[in-house]
Amino acid sequence: MFNVGMRSCSNTWIQRNGLMIALMVMGALMPVILPGDQVDGCDPSRALHVFVGRYTRETTGDSAKFWETEYENNYHAGIAYRRDVYSFSRRTAAGGEIGLVARFPERWSFESWGGMYLRHAGLPLVRRVLVKPSLTLGLSLVDRAIGKEREREARGDRDARLLYYFGPEFAFSTAHRPDWEIVLRLHHRSGGMQTLGNMSEGHNAVTLGMRKHFR
Repeated sequence: MFNVGMRSCSNTWIQRNGLMIALMVMGALMPVILPGDQVDGCDPSRALHVFVGRYTRETTGDSAKFWETEYENNYHAGIAYRRDVYSFSRRTAAGGEIGLVARFPERWSFESWGGMYLRHAGLPLVRRVLVKPSLTLGLSLVDRAIGKEREREARGDRDARLLYYFGPEFAFSTAHRPDWEIVLRLHHRSGGMQTLGNMSEGHNAVTLGMRKHFR
């Protein structure tokens, strides 16, 4: 009876979230299975992103105000790979991203994610400096929760291992070397109003890193 109940709950969860999961898995596979020459207009690009970040104790909105948010003593360091697969214009492209971070020092934990992104090739900010907004949406998997997310998970029947991933960012480069970027990103995990893991807010980190584009 217990196994039947577990299968029933699992089937209900899959039916409710199947489309979202399928889209996110497709996004995670994009960098691997689709050739770069499918991009038309916007320069085809692959990119490697190396970064470090610090977790906050606040909600997504408050964490976005990184200059005044409340931080916790947990950090992460990671790497991400992305690849353009489609362009909407000469300045806007979409693609897939996969990434991995190590989280510490409260206790060691690891996170991996995959998803789809939309990026702009660059808007002039000041003389010879470009700002490049981008947004990544996907799924994030951790082996165990840490910090504020661990506290949120402990409030009732909740599971933070599999959550949605949300990564808004601004990248900055010079017009002379647009292939090298400094990237400021909000690294967010969420249950999407309790549709995953019975979680609402998960964990937020403010990250800073470098990205190199190549063909």
